[in-house]
Amino acid sequence: MRGKSGRPRKEEQGDSRAKIIHATIRLVNKLDPASITIRKVCEKASVSIGTFYHYFRNKNELMMYFIREIYYFNGTLSTPEDDIIGRICELYDNYLDIVVNLGWEFMRQFYHSSNMDVESYKNNKGENVFDTDHPTYIKCSEIELLRASEQGLLKEDINIREACLDIATIVVGCITRWCMISNDIDLKEMVHRILRSYMRDLIKNEQ
Repeated sequence: MRGKSGRPRKEEQGDSRAKIIHATIRLVNKLDPASITIRKVCEKASVSIGTFYHYFRNKNELMMYFIREIYYFNGTLSTPEDDIIGRICELYDNYLDIVVNLGWEFMRQFYHSSNMDVESYKNNKGENVFDTDHPTYIKCSEIELLRASEQGLLKEDINIREACLDIATIVVGCITRWCMISNDIDLKEMVHRILRSYMRDLIKNEQ
């Protein structure tokens, strides 16, 4: 979202927004997010403060960029619709790609419970994770499981929304373990292994 004021200097036009984002990632890898200032970001990105305000209204909006980026799925799935386990794994692979690209140190520090920007967003975003038009990963997984249920792929007694929350909990739990223990863990392999084990209990015939 564009800021209220500020304009990039001529020599800064082009990829300044990406520079700001990448500089923030580098700073979070070294500092507690609370200690990061707009001035530090601009110095790291080699852009003016006016340029910063051209792209972001304030530091909070910059930080919220990362949270929005990781909550929403904006792609398409290529796994066949009759392979619901594969489709859910592929869906969350996109989430894991963002996590890994942001980096282990970034995830450890930025998404820590002491980061008040993150906590404020999670607690006050004002939307139910299911009753929303936004493509959150949980919402997308509900759509996938509902389709699978209509196709007769799932057991009849499955609570779809409860299953979606279980799946999200598995993924977040794996990311938490990855953050707390070691970035040497193969995150996708761990998520796939546990997700597949869980989802085998949801379907009528093991895929």
